[in-house]
Order: sequence, then C-alpha cells, then structure tokens
Amino acid sequence: MSADVCTAEARHLEQTQRRTVCVPVVDVHTHINTLRWAHQLVRAARRYGVTHLVAISNPRVGPRLRERFPEVELAYPLDYTRRDDPQGFVRANRVRLRTARRHGVGVVKLWFAPRFVDRTGLRLSDPRMRPVLDLITEERFPILIHVADPDRWFATRYDPAVYGTKADQYPALEELAARHAPLPVIVAHMGGHPEDLDHLAALLAAHPNLYLDTSATKWIVRELGRQREAARRFFLAHADRILFGTDQVVTKISDPPRYT
Repeated sequence: MSADVCTAEARHLEQTQRRTVCVPVVDVHTHINTLRWAHQLVRAARRYGVTHLVAISNPRVGPRLRERFPEVELAYPLDYTRRDDPQGFVRANRVRLRTARRHGVGVVKLWFAPRFVDRTGLRLSDPRMRPVLDLITEERFPILIHVADPDRWFATRYDPAVYGTKADQYPALEELAARHAPLPVIVAHMGGHPEDLDHLAALLAAHPNLYLDTSATKWIVRELGRQREAARRFFLAHADRILFGTDQVVTKISDPPRYT
C-alpha cells in the first residue's frame, strides 16, 4: 500500500464521526489472514469502541497477530487438504486442533455454504466429516459455522439438484448442534436465515447451545429491515443468544471508508 493510500485511510478514519455505545463491544466475526494490513481494522475497531475481535485466521499468522494486537482472539478453520484420505483427514485435523490449542485459539470455524461442495466435494453431512467433527467436540472447542445463503441465491443461483434446497441445509446443522452439546455452536449470518425469524426461533428453542451472529451486514440489514417490528421482538426475546459480528475482511488495499 502506498504512503498516499495509508494517509488517506487514516485521514478518513479520523474525520469520521466516532460512534460508540455505553458498553464494551465484542465483534465475534472478522477475517484477518495478513498481519501487514491488520492495523487498519484494529484501528477502526478501537475508534468505535470494539474492545475484542474474533479473527478467523490461520496458524501462520495467528500467533503474531495475537502478540501485536492484544484485543484479537483467534478462530482457525479446519484443514481440508487431505479430505480424500479419510485417515489422513483425521490426522491432519488432529494436528490442526492441537496447534490451535497451543496458539490460544478459542473457536473452530466451519464454512459450509452450499458452494463449498464445488471447491471440496464436501457437505456438512458427508460421512468424512463425522470423525473430524467428533475431534472438535473431544477437544472442547466452540464452533462458528456458516450454513445456507440468502433466499434469493437459492432462487436464482443454486440448482437444487446440485446444492439442495435451503431447507436441506439445516438437518446436518441440527445434528451437529445436538452432538456438540453443551458446547456452543454459533451460526453466522443470523443462522443463514434472517428471512425467516420463526425458523430461527425454532432452532434456538430446540438447541440451547445454539447461538446466532449478526455478520454479513448488508444481507442482515436488508432482510431485517423488511420486518422491523418482528426483528425487534426477536432480538428482545433472544438477546442472550445473539452475538454481534461484522464479517469485516482485512484486505491488502482498501478504500478509506471500508472499515467505517
């Protein structure tokens, strides 16, 4: 990043109205996979009263990230490189989880958007996943998981013959929540279903260890904005089960307003 861009980013942040609330803020869902540019997000977080960030990162960056920024807590993803070798898949993730423990990681991140099958051939319900998921439970890590995607994507992007319907995404999640109990399972992006608050209420009622985060701001604001009173009632009813998250991603070069 050039000095001019860095200066512009810093100037924009200083000129932006500081908005804080009267309690400490924890952002449970960010992505930091590069140490060099992490200061941009952390600087903005401090300005807005965010006292802790959960950063989805990796073993290469994670330890140095925590050393430099004490407000950062770590989440690591699984290692999918040996997914076609069942025993190797388990061994690789036993190593990953033990590394995570040494690095002070507090959460394991699972990403099972429907399109993940295009990259890996894996679904959450795949039998290859069971022993790896059981490892997470044995190691007593909470889970942060992405399932499903916006309703409109299922209507316009996803062939149900390939990806299943939106409803098809949830049985495996419920099985995971049941098997992982009482350890927390945080479902990102309002459980992947901000369009249907009744469904989310049913999930929370059925699984006391299930939580939601508010990340993917545009999607969440768009859908909750269409049902403002229902959303307000939902948040009041489930205030102890909803976590604040932004899904901010640290990038190499960002426009000045990115983190504001």
